[in-house]
Amino acid sequence: MKHNLTRGGIYPLEEIENTILLKDLFLDYYNREEKVEDVLIIHSTSLKCIKVHIYPLRAPYQIYKITIIIEKIHQETLAQIITVLKDTEVIHSSGFFGSDRKDQKGEFYINLQFMKIEALVKKLKQISHSISIEKIGD
Repeated sequence: MKHNLTRGGIYPLEEIENTILLKDLFLDYYNREEKVEDVLIIHSTSLKCIKVHIYPLRAPYQIYKITIIIEKIHQETLAQIITVLKDTEVIHSSGFFGSDRKDQKGEFYINLQFMKIEALVKKLKQISHSISIEKIGD
């Protein structure tokens, strides 16, 4: 399963201020309530529909996308993943998807300081050996 479920990127708020709908739905609120300089925009890669999620980012942040592929996913496996990720700031989760009960793929966007990423990967590799990590932004 090589297809990404989502794509994400970090954008300075000033670059997207004039984008259709964003000004009314998002920007006025966050600029009024608190100063937000960057946003994380995640969108689905489905051919059937596009879902867009916009998250304000407050400094300091280091955003990572973690992709986990698990064969024959069970409730116990999900509980293990939740236990590992509970100490992180999970910003977005795609859930797990696959055509059947084999090779289920899940994507998680987390805010994590770099020092902790290696320990997190070590814990996740005890659950699944098919893990990839992508730093989002700089």
